[in-house]
Amino acid sequence: MNELIGDYVSLKDVPRYGIVTDVIFSDQGKARAVVVHRGAADFGAPGPFAYPYPHGGFDPRAYDYPLPYSSAEIGRFGRFDYVKLGELSRFASRAK
Repeated sequence: MNELIGDYVSLKDVPRYGIVTDVIFSDQGKARAVVVHRGAADFGAPGPFAYPYPHGGFDPRAYDYPLPYSSAEIGRFGRFDYVKLGELSRFASRAK
């Protein structure tokens, strides 16, 4: 994962769409999503967005990390919220 974080991300129709800034893992230790920080562009606001991590994995020799989406398809993914992720974590305190 150290080689994935910091890589450029490309879409089917947009090279250098953003940069991988984080990877989210399941409780079983499997990569579930990549967090991509993107700048402002025609396809939306800047910020971190999470996309499902494909089962095929990652090729560290590749020029970039290709997401299997087009710029028209990524609108269905909302902005990523680390606070919400922390609240949903099984490690979060439930006591109030």
